[in-house]
Amino acid sequence: MILHRLLLPLTLCAAVAAAGPVTLLEVPDAGVQPQALVDAGGKLHLLFLSGPAGESDVFHTTLNPKTKTFAKPTRVNHTAGNAVAMGSIRGAQGAWGRDGRLHVVWNAKVPDADGKSHMEVCYTRSDSTGENFEPERGLMHAGKFLDGGATIAADQQGNVYVLWHAMPQEATPDPGHGEASRTVYLAKSSDDGRTFTKDAPCSSEAVGICACCSMRATALPSGELVVLYRAADGTGRSMQSLRSLDQGVSFKLAEIHPWLINACPMSSSFLHPTPQGVMAAWETDSTIWTAGLDGISMVPRKLSAVGSKHPSIAQDDHGQTLITWARDTGWQRGGTLAWSLMDAQGKVSIESATDSAKDTNLKVPVWSFPAAAFVKGLGFVIVH
Repeated sequence: MILHRLLLPLTLCAAVAAAGPVTLLEVPDAGVQPQALVDAGGKLHLLFLSGPAGESDVFHTTLNPKTKTFAKPTRVNHTAGNAVAMGSIRGAQGAWGRDGRLHVVWNAKVPDADGKSHMEVCYTRSDSTGENFEPERGLMHAGKFLDGGATIAADQQGNVYVLWHAMPQEATPDPGHGEASRTVYLAKSSDDGRTFTKDAPCSSEAVGICACCSMRATALPSGELVVLYRAADGTGRSMQSLRSLDQGVSFKLAEIHPWLINACPMSSSFLHPTPQGVMAAWETDSTIWTAGLDGISMVPRKLSAVGSKHPSIAQDDHGQTLITWARDTGWQRGGTLAWSLMDAQGKVSIESATDSAKDTNLKVPVWSFPAAAFVKGLGFVIVH
């Protein structure tokens, strides 16, 4: 899949006027870090965090496309305040599994007996009614010092994959938060999330990981599992992919895009399955890049100006693609919204710019980012 380079946008007024094919919606309850998931029936589901940055809760809601309003949110985590919004990379991710179950994972703060706390990978799934969620379970046993955000993928065969990066128990911490010894861990369920295998490193090659960056995974109908993460080898922070063709039994590592810096950008990435393969988006040199990951060739395309982070992708039934991201966000600093809409041939049909901070409709709150989705009967949606 080849995506043409997107030219940098117009003015704020033009962006607002050109937003016709894209509906902009705010996260309910002053929430942050939205994750948009469309179910098999075409309904938009939203996961988000709300509450104090260090003691947040995970919520779930659905969108009424006619009124463009969200239903009253349901709290996903049973232990109140155990989610972490700080850094914008440790929040909830979700994936659709068999029989319409929604599987959810997030980094949770768990109290210790001495009054301190540690970070845990928490997993839950929707119950048989699809309206509520089971009590969360911790999946992290083999590693230690969880930091960047966990990720989740699921398929229609009952497989659920939860991945995160951590240090081995025997590793000694170093000044770089153990980055040199960090590796990707996998816990897998073959029974729709009822039980999971004990977590273990998924590849002996996947060592040296950016501590404060999140991961992204997706599972394809073919049985393939694709994972994106950011490496840390002492000189660079390249994007890496892990691909498994045997449902998580073995993985092949490949570099996606180099970045010669020796500092943590606190970044996130995105994967979106398409009929042509998997479309990926990520941050390099503080800009957003994208490419189709077809396992044969990959040509990254630059999408944005400097100061861009946290991409999200959606595609409609005709091959039109919407990619959105946040601009000028940072530690304890909100930003503004930007997006590009392309036709099936990769030609840009709509671009936006958010050069002015005066339009509140284009604000991205502190600790947040936008989420893209395509909703039948409504069209492309950005939740921010």
